[in-house]
Amino acid sequence: MRAFTVSVTRPQLVLATAVAALVSSSQLLLLAAAADQIGRPGCPTVCGDVSVPYPFGISPECSLPGFILTCDTSRTPPRLSLGGDGTLQVTNISLDSATVRVSGPAIHISVPRTIITIAGNGTWGGPAWGLSDGGSYILSAPSNELIITGCNLFVGLRVTGDVRVINSCGTLCGSAPPVRTSRRGYKKCSGIGCCQTQFPPLPRPTT
Repeated sequence: MRAFTVSVTRPQLVLATAVAALVSSSQLLLLAAAADQIGRPGCPTVCGDVSVPYPFGISPECSLPGFILTCDTSRTPPRLSLGGDGTLQVTNISLDSATVRVSGPAIHISVPRTIITIAGNGTWGGPAWGLSDGGSYILSAPSNELIITGCNLFVGLRVTGDVRVINSCGTLCGSAPPVRTSRRGYKKCSGIGCCQTQFPPLPRPTT
């Protein structure tokens, strides 16, 4: 699995919101142009409030290899997910832009504080999730951001199995209120209590 590892120094609490836009292969654009109907005959094309157009499907006979999704009908409303574990919830599929929007669990990281120091490395105790190496999807760099909330921390983001940090973000907190740097209708972290940064371009899928 191609997952992302978050390493933290000097934190009290980290919350990384995991909402991602994934880019699928160029095969989607070709199929979108040629498609005459949303799905194969006899195949369900809706899960909850999300449309499931071909080449996606919720069974092998209704999808192309690499595009099978899971519809959990035990939930109300039913939930569409990428993969069988239900960790990445699919919220939108666009054949026109060849993108799939998914929502994953927020990442909470806590480091015990001591009287002497609050420095330390945090580990995420939640379930691992990511994208398969060489699969049909990659993370869309222009459509995603790493957002961290907390005090006096530094976060480095790297791909699991690679020691290189691909992006980083840091926050500070003080007794004075933060300077307002956002205009009305435009919300942006200032680095005081939160920070945000874009993902760098990532390799495209090989299939």
